[in-house]
Amino acid sequence: MLSSPLVFQFSPSMSMTDEQFFEFCHLNRDLPIEINRFGEISIMSPAG
Repeated sequence: MLSSPLVFQFSPSMSMTDEQFFEFCHLNRDLPIEINRFGEISIMSPAG
């Protein structure tokens, strides 16, 4: 189990729109997913 989040960084040409990010979260609804103001996506390991 990971103790720190897995962080993905994308080049500006590959950034997600709000709709794409929403769909990504919806498809992976069992994972706590966040995006910061720099466009980095953090995925935490599920609790429990």
